[in-house]
Amino acid sequence: MKLHAENRKTDTLSEQEVEKIKGLFNKANYWAQHAATGSLVCREDNYWQNSRHLKKYSWPKLFDPNHEDKLIYFIFGFNTDGVLYYKIDCQWSKHMNEHLSAEQVERFNLMVNNSGAKLNEIRAEKLSDHNWNSLIQTARAFVKENMSLYYDIIDYVWNSSSSVVMEEKQAKKPKLDYTPPPQVPEKFEKRKFAFEILNSAQDIPFEQQARSAKLIGDAGEKFILDVEAENLKRLGIDKVPEKRPDGAGYDILSYDENGDELHIEVKTTPSNDSRKPFYMSSNELEYLKRHANAVIYRVYDFDLKSERGKVFRLSYEDLENYLVEPREYKIYLS
Repeated sequence: MKLHAENRKTDTLSEQEVEKIKGLFNKANYWAQHAATGSLVCREDNYWQNSRHLKKYSWPKLFDPNHEDKLIYFIFGFNTDGVLYYKIDCQWSKHMNEHLSAEQVERFNLMVNNSGAKLNEIRAEKLSDHNWNSLIQTARAFVKENMSLYYDIIDYVWNSSSSVVMEEKQAKKPKLDYTPPPQVPEKFEKRKFAFEILNSAQDIPFEQQARSAKLIGDAGEKFILDVEAENLKRLGIDKVPEKRPDGAGYDILSYDENGDELHIEVKTTPSNDSRKPFYMSSNELEYLKRHANAVIYRVYDFDLKSERGKVFRLSYEDLENYLVEPREYKIYLS
């Protein structure tokens, strides 16, 4: 059902029209409420008028209550053309009392654009193909697929120490700051210092995590490819690092100072917390275990615009210092 697209004053609406509009807002709130999974909570949008004019969209939002002040949300609403939409959005308008800075909005857009979470629509002519159950399932699937991206956006927008406002990119050598792995505290509590390993490469949850972080992952791999190319040139090794196909067990084929193969698995986060857990598949972990020349490059504090980050290396033996926690299992009954 469509709202009036023109900027109508609410005092020109009939009582019947007002009830219809309120009903549409209630339905959008119901959709958002039932999309909430895990720790997310819903904040309804019941403000169907703005300065005595009919508001042209609804904006109910889901968020982690521990990050409510970050102003980044899952949105499930509708607009005046009768289009249902869902996306990850942020509080960017300067007309609001609380909003992100221009620099933070730029960070947000860098993460969300081309991620699949920017804007998804169910147009009015397609609504007949849906019922409440299918709409709710669509919404929940979107949340589940993009939960990792949601937290990565929060990290990138709020926690990264790199500057967003950069000069126009010029031809230059990629910059990578090598750092040691996080130090293990004397009183080591593994659950507070965990690297989480998902226990099946083929389980859907891992694939959803991988899809949601694809933008960051692809950028991190390109970054390491560029860095390794510079390293090999500096070492006088006449070889070029290569991106490996999916399923190879690692991401990048490079070479060490002796010219021997180095198999690199890249794990990238915009967070400046070097201890932030990351996910691996069982295939990746098994490859790391079986190949002495395989390593993890943990890229953190990575800035998408400047293509700069910090990194430390981990071998399979290094993982003994940290918690490797299986998170998913597939049960075969026959």
